[in-house]
Amino acid sequence: MTEANELPTPEEPILANRIPVIEYHGTDYKGGATIQMKSKWFLEHLQWLSDNGYQSLTGEQLVAFVQGASRPAQKSFVLRFDLGLAIAHNVREIILPALQKHGFHAIFLLLTNAVKEQWIKNYLCWPEILTWEQTGLVEIGSHGVYHPDYKKLSQAQRIWDAKTSKARIEAKLGHPIYLFGYPYDSVPPKP
Repeated sequence: MTEANELPTPEEPILANRIPVIEYHGTDYKGGATIQMKSKWFLEHLQWLSDNGYQSLTGEQLVAFVQGASRPAQKSFVLRFDLGLAIAHNVREIILPALQKHGFHAIFLLLTNAVKEQWIKNYLCWPEILTWEQTGLVEIGSHGVYHPDYKKLSQAQRIWDAKTSKARIEAKLGHPIYLFGYPYDSVPPKP
Protein backbone atom coordinates (compact mmCIF):
# COMPACT_ATOMS: atom_id res chain seq x y z
CA MET A 1 0.00 0.00 0.00
CA THR A 2 1.34 3.42 -0.94
CA GLU A 3 1.18 6.57 1.11
CA ALA A 4 -1.23 9.26 -0.09
CA ASN A 5 1.57 11.41 -1.51
CA GLU A 6 3.51 8.54 -3.12
CA LEU A 7 2.99 7.50 -6.70
CA PRO A 8 2.96 3.79 -7.46
CA THR A 9 6.07 2.54 -9.25
CA PRO A 10 5.24 1.79 -12.87
CA GLU A 11 5.99 -1.71 -14.05
CA GLU A 12 9.18 -2.03 -16.02
CA PRO A 13 8.48 -2.77 -19.69
CA ILE A 14 9.27 -6.28 -20.83
CA LEU A 15 12.18 -6.03 -23.22
CA ALA A 16 12.95 -8.25 -26.19
CA ASN A 17 15.71 -10.84 -26.18
CA ARG A 18 14.98 -11.78 -29.79
CA ILE A 19 13.27 -9.95 -32.64
CA PRO A 20 11.07 -11.85 -35.11
CA VAL A 21 11.49 -10.88 -38.75
CA ILE A 22 8.37 -11.43 -40.84
CA GLU A 23 9.28 -11.81 -44.50
CA TYR A 24 7.01 -11.38 -47.49
CA HIS A 25 7.58 -11.33 -51.24
CA GLY A 26 4.29 -9.57 -51.90
CA THR A 27 0.77 -10.21 -50.74
CA ASP A 28 -0.21 -12.53 -53.58
CA TYR A 29 2.61 -15.02 -53.84
CA LYS A 30 3.02 -18.69 -54.59
CA GLY A 31 6.48 -20.13 -54.09
CA GLY A 32 5.57 -23.79 -54.41
CA ALA A 33 2.98 -26.21 -53.10
CA THR A 34 3.53 -25.24 -49.46
CA ILE A 35 4.62 -21.59 -49.69
CA GLN A 36 1.97 -19.07 -50.56
CA MET A 37 0.42 -15.80 -49.47
CA LYS A 38 -2.86 -14.10 -50.29
CA SER A 39 -3.70 -10.43 -49.78
CA LYS A 40 -6.51 -11.35 -47.39
CA TRP A 41 -4.08 -13.31 -45.20
CA PHE A 42 -1.51 -10.51 -45.29
CA LEU A 43 -4.09 -7.95 -44.16
CA GLU A 44 -5.24 -10.33 -41.40
CA HIS A 45 -1.59 -10.73 -40.25
CA LEU A 46 -1.09 -6.98 -39.92
CA GLN A 47 -4.46 -6.53 -38.22
CA TRP A 48 -3.58 -9.22 -35.68
CA LEU A 49 -0.19 -7.63 -34.97
CA SER A 50 -1.84 -4.25 -34.52
CA ASP A 51 -4.67 -5.59 -32.35
CA ASN A 52 -2.15 -7.33 -30.09
CA GLY A 53 0.05 -4.29 -29.52
CA TYR A 54 3.02 -5.14 -31.70
CA GLN A 55 5.29 -2.42 -33.06
CA SER A 56 7.50 -2.65 -36.11
CA LEU A 57 11.12 -1.61 -35.94
CA THR A 58 13.08 0.47 -38.43
CA GLY A 59 16.34 -0.79 -39.85
CA GLU A 60 18.21 1.56 -37.52
CA GLN A 61 16.40 0.14 -34.50
CA LEU A 62 17.12 -3.42 -35.67
CA VAL A 63 20.82 -2.68 -36.12
CA ALA A 64 20.98 -1.05 -32.66
CA PHE A 65 19.40 -4.20 -31.18
CA VAL A 66 21.79 -6.54 -33.03
CA GLN A 67 24.77 -4.46 -31.89
CA GLY A 68 23.54 -4.56 -28.28
CA ALA A 69 22.94 -0.81 -28.11
CA SER A 70 19.22 -1.08 -27.39
CA ARG A 71 16.53 -3.47 -26.29
CA PRO A 72 13.12 -2.67 -27.77
CA ALA A 73 9.84 -3.75 -26.23
CA GLN A 74 9.10 -7.47 -26.31
CA LYS A 75 6.26 -7.00 -28.80
CA SER A 76 8.59 -5.68 -31.49
CA PHE A 77 9.12 -7.16 -34.94
CA VAL A 78 10.69 -6.37 -38.30
CA LEU A 79 8.57 -6.37 -41.44
CA ARG A 80 10.68 -7.29 -44.48
CA PHE A 81 9.74 -7.49 -48.14
CA ASP A 82 12.11 -9.14 -50.64
CA LEU A 83 11.17 -7.38 -53.85
CA GLY A 84 12.13 -8.70 -57.24
CA LEU A 85 8.81 -9.68 -58.74
CA ALA A 86 6.50 -7.48 -60.82
CA ILE A 87 4.33 -6.35 -57.90
CA ALA A 88 4.23 -2.54 -58.09
CA HIS A 89 0.40 -2.52 -58.03
CA ASN A 90 0.46 -4.78 -54.98
CA VAL A 91 2.82 -2.43 -53.11
CA ARG A 92 0.85 0.65 -54.11
CA GLU A 93 -2.67 -0.69 -53.52
CA ILE A 94 -2.27 -3.10 -50.59
CA ILE A 95 1.07 -2.95 -48.79
CA LEU A 96 1.52 0.82 -48.38
CA PRO A 97 -2.10 1.48 -47.31
CA ALA A 98 -1.85 -1.37 -44.76
CA LEU A 99 1.41 0.01 -43.35
CA GLN A 100 -0.15 3.45 -43.04
CA LYS A 101 -3.34 2.11 -41.45
CA HIS A 102 -1.44 0.30 -38.71
CA GLY A 103 1.47 2.71 -38.32
CA PHE A 104 3.96 0.00 -39.27
CA HIS A 105 7.35 0.42 -40.90
CA ALA A 106 8.79 -1.98 -43.48
CA ILE A 107 12.14 -2.74 -45.03
CA PHE A 108 12.05 -3.23 -48.81
CA LEU A 109 15.04 -5.28 -49.98
CA LEU A 110 15.53 -4.82 -53.72
CA LEU A 111 16.77 -7.25 -56.30
CA THR A 112 18.34 -4.60 -58.50
CA ASN A 113 18.25 -6.39 -61.86
CA ALA A 114 14.43 -6.49 -61.54
CA VAL A 115 13.98 -2.73 -61.05
CA LYS A 116 13.22 -0.73 -64.20
CA GLU A 117 14.25 2.83 -64.98
CA GLN A 118 10.66 3.93 -65.61
CA TRP A 119 7.28 2.41 -64.94
CA ILE A 120 6.57 -0.57 -67.24
CA LYS A 121 3.48 -2.67 -66.62
CA ASN A 122 3.67 -3.91 -63.02
CA TYR A 123 7.45 -3.81 -62.54
CA LEU A 124 9.14 -1.89 -59.77
CA CYS A 125 10.78 1.30 -60.97
CA TRP A 126 13.27 3.69 -59.40
CA PRO A 127 11.08 6.83 -59.39
CA GLU A 128 8.26 5.00 -57.62
CA ILE A 129 10.61 3.34 -55.12
CA LEU A 130 11.98 6.77 -54.22
CA THR A 131 8.41 8.01 -53.71
CA TRP A 132 7.62 5.03 -51.47
CA GLU A 133 10.72 5.69 -49.42
CA GLN A 134 9.76 9.34 -48.99
CA THR A 135 6.49 8.32 -47.29
CA GLY A 136 8.53 7.33 -44.23
CA LEU A 137 6.74 3.98 -44.20
CA VAL A 138 9.59 2.08 -45.83
CA GLU A 139 13.31 2.06 -46.09
CA ILE A 140 15.32 0.47 -48.83
CA GLY A 141 18.03 -2.15 -48.64
CA SER A 142 19.66 -4.62 -50.99
CA HIS A 143 18.75 -8.19 -51.87
CA GLY A 144 21.57 -8.48 -54.41
CA VAL A 145 21.68 -8.16 -58.16
CA TYR A 146 20.59 -11.56 -59.52
CA HIS A 147 19.38 -13.49 -56.42
CA PRO A 148 22.22 -16.01 -56.26
CA ASP A 149 22.66 -18.53 -53.48
CA TYR A 150 25.51 -16.96 -51.52
CA LYS A 151 26.52 -20.33 -50.08
CA LYS A 152 27.39 -21.48 -53.60
CA LEU A 153 29.37 -18.38 -54.66
CA SER A 154 33.02 -17.63 -54.19
CA GLN A 155 33.89 -14.78 -51.87
CA ALA A 156 34.75 -12.60 -54.88
CA GLN A 157 31.33 -13.29 -56.46
CA ARG A 158 29.52 -12.48 -53.17
CA ILE A 159 31.44 -9.23 -52.84
CA TRP A 160 30.67 -8.28 -56.44
CA ASP A 161 26.93 -8.99 -56.06
CA ALA A 162 26.54 -7.12 -52.76
CA LYS A 163 28.69 -4.12 -53.76
CA THR A 164 27.12 -3.79 -57.22
CA SER A 165 23.60 -3.87 -55.84
CA LYS A 166 24.42 -1.43 -53.04
CA ALA A 167 26.10 1.02 -55.44
CA ARG A 168 23.15 0.90 -57.86
CA ILE A 169 20.57 1.53 -55.12
CA GLU A 170 22.60 4.37 -53.61
CA ALA A 171 23.06 6.01 -57.01
CA LYS A 172 19.32 5.82 -57.73
CA LEU A 173 18.14 6.96 -54.28
CA GLY A 174 20.87 9.52 -53.68
CA HIS A 175 21.88 8.33 -50.22
CA PRO A 176 23.70 5.45 -48.52
CA ILE A 177 21.94 2.22 -47.59
CA TYR A 178 23.07 -0.23 -44.93
CA LEU A 179 20.63 -3.14 -45.00
CA PHE A 180 21.16 -6.38 -46.92
CA GLY A 181 19.08 -9.56 -47.04
CA TYR A 182 20.78 -12.68 -48.33
CA PRO A 183 18.96 -14.26 -51.28
CA TYR A 184 17.42 -17.58 -50.18
CA ASP A 185 18.41 -16.47 -46.65
CA SER A 186 21.66 -18.31 -47.44
CA VAL A 187 24.26 -16.75 -45.18
CA PRO A 188 27.65 -17.90 -46.44
CA PRO A 189 30.12 -19.58 -44.13
CA LYS A 190 32.72 -17.34 -42.54
CA PRO A 191 36.05 -17.40 -44.40
